[in-house]
Amino acid sequence: MAELPLYILRETLRILGMDEPDYDFTIRAERLYVRLLEASSPKHVIARVNISLDGDETNFGAFSVKSANLAKLFHYCKACVLIASTLGAGVDRLVSRVQKEDMTDAVILDALASALADSRCDEAENEAAASLSGGEHFTMRFSPGYGDVPLDASRDIIAALDATRAIGLSMTSSNMLIPIKSVTAFVGIADRKEETCDSCSLCPVTEPCIYRKKGDPCGVHDK
Repeated sequence: MAELPLYILRETLRILGMDEPDYDFTIRAERLYVRLLEASSPKHVIARVNISLDGDETNFGAFSVKSANLAKLFHYCKACVLIASTLGAGVDRLVSRVQKEDMTDAVILDALASALADSRCDEAENEAAASLSGGEHFTMRFSPGYGDVPLDASRDIIAALDATRAIGLSMTSSNMLIPIKSVTAFVGIADRKEETCDSCSLCPVTEPCIYRKKGDPCGVHDK
């Protein structure tokens, strides 16, 4: 039986707005995590692209994104990594099935799947980081839909990475990723190392952040 990693449990609790899990929650989560792993077929695709800034607009060559948050993040960057990652369609089917079995389990499973999807994206980012040269440093990871980055920027990432062919990732007309438990993201490549800490001071998103409002940093800087 696969053991539920502490970091997955911690992120699941964060998503659910919980502090400490009780015994019943932990047992449910461990059981559901096994089912989640069995249903998952994680895949990702990454690519490095050169970027340029023009005010609040970032040009990625094949597309551009207008976002003050992204421009702030990329202030010291000449390139970035595009990431598309998915847990696969099997997880969508599992979540749908569990919703018919037990709604409490379904809520926990959905949060576990989100935490696992983010973890798999971490792995893609770590793979990309291995190719950085001396003097190059990653910024925090930033996804469409966060801050003022438009959701439909995911469509551009998918097209630029040919992610539909490569990993089966697509996007609906209402800007929903399919499979649902998927992540698209930008990671800037800066020419200086940014301070990393459990603080919101360096994040391009301030007031809209739900974690900041709760006084609980999102933890991105610690990854």
